Amino acid sequence: MVRPVDETDIFQEYPELKEFQQRQRDRRTSSARRRRRRSNGAKLLTLLVVIALAASVMALIMALSSSDSAVVYAADGSPVEVDPDEVDKYLAEGYYASPADLVPLTLYAEDGTAVIARTGDREKLESKGYYADKSAAYTNMYSDDGRTLYVPNAMAGSYESNGWHAKLSDIVT
Repeated sequence: MVRPVDETDIFQEYPELKEFQQRQRDRRTSSARRRRRRSNGAKLLTLLVVIALAASVMALIMALSSSDSAVVYAADGSPVEVDPDEVDKYLAEGYYASPADLVPLTLYAEDGTAVIARTGDREKLESKGYYADKSAAYTNMYSDDGRTLYVPNAMAGSYESNGWHAKLSDIVT
């Protein structure tokens, strides 16, 4: 049968053992404190690096977004950087404000001709008598014998002088 060892007896017989165990305990606790200090320092350094990186990214974004130039687009779609005060001048010269203004659009004249223009020129051409809707540029003409023609608005007068009617209700049956 094994008897439990009484440590007090061992320490009385070997006092250097007690001192050795105490040094071991002290070394373990002091190195743990040092490790903790190192890990806290590493965390602090990592935090500072992340903050510096975030500040750099924000500064870059702010520098790019607050530029002192505006972009207009040439007829071939290439972007051109201009001074913000000169944007209206460039738009008047034939440049466009956005790439969406470069999309082709078919407009119809009163004489029935179709013109392919850019979306950015729509207002200017509509003020000159062009229509984006084909039905606005053409009209139905009706004859006494029941025929119907779809003719350009500019030619409606000549059809009326030849016996055609602009309204179906004008035909007497």
